[in-house]
Amino acid sequence: MEIHSLVQTRMADLGFVFSRVSYPNIISRPVYRELMYLICRKNGPYHEDMPCKELKPENEIFLRWGPDYQQWHDRHWSPESYAAITVNTGSTLQRFLNEPERWAVAPMSIIHQISHNSDLTHYWLQTPPPPRICYEIRNRYPTMGQQQAIDVFHQELEEYIAQNPDICSFEDWMLRPEK
Repeated sequence: MEIHSLVQTRMADLGFVFSRVSYPNIISRPVYRELMYLICRKNGPYHEDMPCKELKPENEIFLRWGPDYQQWHDRHWSPESYAAITVNTGSTLQRFLNEPERWAVAPMSIIHQISHNSDLTHYWLQTPPPPRICYEIRNRYPTMGQQQAIDVFHQELEEYIAQNPDICSFEDWMLRPEK
C-alpha cells in the first residue's frame, strides 16, 4: 500500500509490487514472472515432482507470497492447519530450514539468494503454485519529465529481464486461465 501511495502522490515515478490493488490514478502492468519451487534440506525426505499431499503442513515454513499463492495453498492444505513457522520475508526462510523435515515454497530469486547454503536444494512440485508476478505501477498522468525518465528506465528494464535467466518477461497469454 505504501508503494501505491507514493506513486499516487507522484513521490515516486514507478513502483514494483507483487499484487494488484485498484487505485483510480494508477496503471499497473505485469513485468515479469518467476516460477515457484519447493525448497528443503538435501537430507530431507523430499524429491523432484513432489506431490503436495505428501508435504505435512506442520513442517512448513510459510510465507504468503500473495493472494494467488494463498488460494493455491488453501486448495492443498486446510486453512485451519498451521505451519511450523510463518515468516514475512524470503530472506528469512533459510534460517528456519534447519531440520530435514522442514520445507517451504519460494521463487527462484530467493533460491539464488540462499544458494550459498550447500545443505539446501529445490524441487519442482507435481502441482506447482502459480508463478509470482511482478507488476510495475505508475501514475496515470505523469509529468513530461517523469515520462521521459520512465521511457529510459523501461529500456534498461527490458534489457535486464532479457539477460536474467531466473525471470521471464511477461506476455499477455500468461494471464489467460489454464484449460
